Amino acid sequence: MTPQTAPEKHIWIQWFAGFMDGDGCILVYKDHVSMEITTALEDESVLYEIKKYYGGSVRARSNAKAVRWRSRKKDVVVRILHEINGLLQNTIRRAQFKAACVFYGIDAKPCVDLTALSPSYYAGLFDADGTIVLSISIKDKTLHNLKGNYGKAERLLGSRGANQVGIKFTNKYKQNVEIFQKYFKFGYLCHEQHAMHPKWNWFVEKASVHAFINILQSYPLKSTQKRRRLHLLKKYFELKDIKAHLAEKHTKSWHEWKRFCYTWYGLEI
Repeated sequence: MTPQTAPEKHIWIQWFAGFMDGDGCILVYKDHVSMEITTALEDESVLYEIKKYYGGSVRARSNAKAVRWRSRKKDVVVRILHEINGLLQNTIRRAQFKAACVFYGIDAKPCVDLTALSPSYYAGLFDADGTIVLSISIKDKTLHNLKGNYGKAERLLGSRGANQVGIKFTNKYKQNVEIFQKYFKFGYLCHEQHAMHPKWNWFVEKASVHAFINILQSYPLKSTQKRRRLHLLKKYFELKDIKAHLAEKHTKSWHEWKRFCYTWYGLEI
């Protein structure tokens, strides 16, 4: 939903800055600047919300399950540069932003302090590069052969007590991940040393999951899957508290747990 009042506009722009920091790109050409955001096809509605506010176009990317919002119009780009001036925190995006400001003769402001940003900025950043999963460990090898989301739901159902919540934010550069740790004041950093794609992760430890959920409730996520899963975490903990995941098959509690497992992966039963 696009903002209607001045306070709503202020909060929405901070969300947009976070989303731009994560999935956006600012490209400077010889004769124009292009603002772009590319995201998964399932989050197409998020880009249409941006289009409703700023204009621009939304197009499916060829040969990819992705969709892109883009605007090259000078008046739109200049408006965005002014509205998000000082809000971007991502080191790569800041460099792109400064180049665009030079192109249009705009003074780039220093980054605002992280504590001055509202939760909406972090919601936007998490919408772009955050992940909410239920990690499982299962010994039944027959379940490993099941394909797609159905297979995932059945493995979660059969995992019984061997499942846990995983919430993380990922970026190539450590300083871009530390943003979350410094603002939320919990979680820990972990470096994945992949040969081709090394990256940094900020993980929310188990004891802080509820705190993370409560903070983001003040500005809900817009990403379809992440919004659904954040909402479902409350149900997950309720079912775990009553041991529904350990219930005997075909009992009422077991059926509730099965319904949750399927809903987690966007399926109906």
